[in-house]
Amino acid sequence: SLAAGWPANFFDEFARDKNAEGVLRAAAGWDLYMLCPDRALQAFEYGARLNHPIAAYNAALMRLDRGQPGDVEAATALLSRAADTGDAKARARLEALRSTGR
Repeated sequence: SLAAGWPANFFDEFARDKNAEGVLRAAAGWDLYMLCPDRALQAFEYGARLNHPIAAYNAALMRLDRGQPGDVEAATALLSRAADTGDAKARARLEALRSTGR
């Protein structure tokens, strides 16, 4: 798990450099190794703002699992952003969300 976790320590550097792949790996580290879903969600959402489709997809799924007010709308926007890059999984999940509301 340390292999997945070490990038979390470098999130600030990745963010400063606008390194979307590094931000994605840091977010995964916060989720998998540090067991800090709130910090992971923040990092995934930052990666989504850097147009990383996997970060957007992961943030969307975390929001849907969390289920707080506004999360479905935020997840829809994140999935749409990822789908716009051509991400097939995001497009399929977005279509399912739109058809079922969940």
